[in-house]
Amino acid sequence: MKSEQYLLQILTDSLTRNFSDFPDRILVALSGGVDSMALVLTAKKWCERCNILLKSVTIDHKLRSDSDQEAKKVAEVMQSNNIDHQIITWYDGDKLSSNIEAKAREARYELLIDYAKEHNISVIVTAHHQDDQIETFFMRLLRGSGIDGLAAMKEKKKLTDHITLWRPFLNITKQDLKEYLLSRQQTWFEDDSNENIMFLRNNVRQLLYKIADKELIDKRIIQTINHFDRAKDFLEKYTEEIFSKFVQQEKEQLIIEVEKFKNLHQEIALRLLIRIFKDINGGYNKPRFKNLFNLYQKIINNQINKSTTFSSTIIAIKNDKIIFKSEM
Repeated sequence: MKSEQYLLQILTDSLTRNFSDFPDRILVALSGGVDSMALVLTAKKWCERCNILLKSVTIDHKLRSDSDQEAKKVAEVMQSNNIDHQIITWYDGDKLSSNIEAKAREARYELLIDYAKEHNISVIVTAHHQDDQIETFFMRLLRGSGIDGLAAMKEKKKLTDHITLWRPFLNITKQDLKEYLLSRQQTWFEDDSNENIMFLRNNVRQLLYKIADKELIDKRIIQTINHFDRAKDFLEKYTEEIFSKFVQQEKEQLIIEVEKFKNLHQEIALRLLIRIFKDINGGYNKPRFKNLFNLYQKIINNQINKSTTFSSTIIAIKNDKIIFKSEM
């Protein structure tokens, strides 16, 4: 059985790795399942020790008929444990007919960010764990993702300029979290949609459960994910060096010589475009690869006559230079 002390140590170790100056309040994203229930209860103990204000939020997506009742049950558990909790309802769920998982996830983060801004919270904590790493790897593999998609989720990730996502449980398993709840006889709430095979993640999860020697295979998959992660880190570092060396800033414009851009390796050139768009618009969402690659082809094949617009950025070719500026 995994003890509370074990999970508290996991939180502390992750904190040491990722933060030099931790804020005085955090927000836990709470679904009520095994993962987030273990997280919020551990976080309560940890916050009490460290004098940190803990808030929790459950997003009711309205994707199931009983979702509101389940959210109320989660609220009751939080009340009994003296944990500040709020239910936020997303009323657009019943309008979705396709790509439901992705749109619900996007809405969930938007609502969490809005809540964090309102309550002056700079760290949102989620209970993603090792099993999620593996499932996400296979989902992205099936979708044809590149190095970035197949690399490991990070414990710490910027959501906005002022809000950070923290995932301290990435190195432990769902079974570890379940054992902790069982040790304190704490119930959790199973989402019936986790059995719905219309969702890709559920199909992947069921497939992985059937693998022989699953524990050994999981370790090897994590090794592969870490290999991709190292490659991603190197490419990001090298792209940053190219950005500093070749990209010039003039007022509110970023400029690079056409020939220098054309001479870059395709992988670095594509990453450089993403880096430029992020710098201009402060965005944290990458453009779709297909659209980005089409833009790259237009640039190297001299198919931009005067200017074009991409990712809220105006791109112009003038005097053998590529000029990027916000369209805002």
